[in-house]
Amino acid sequence: MVQITSPILAGFHPALAIIMVEKDYSIATSTFAWFTKVLIHHSKDLRNWKFITWLLTKQGKVNFSYK
Repeated sequence: MVQITSPILAGFHPALAIIMVEKDYSIATSTFAWFTKVLIHHSKDLRNWKFITWLLTKQGKVNFSYK
């Protein structure tokens, strides 16, 4: 049995969401407190992750004001 240690991604990756489609895993992480970006990574084994892309990279596209 292979043991995977936590965290899945080293470093600071709050607010994560992970999905599995067939044998592929995708994880989305965000740091909305500092800047508007969502990072997407891909893995086949939950241990080795490859960065894929950023989402929400345009400044001003998300309104965080509370009314």
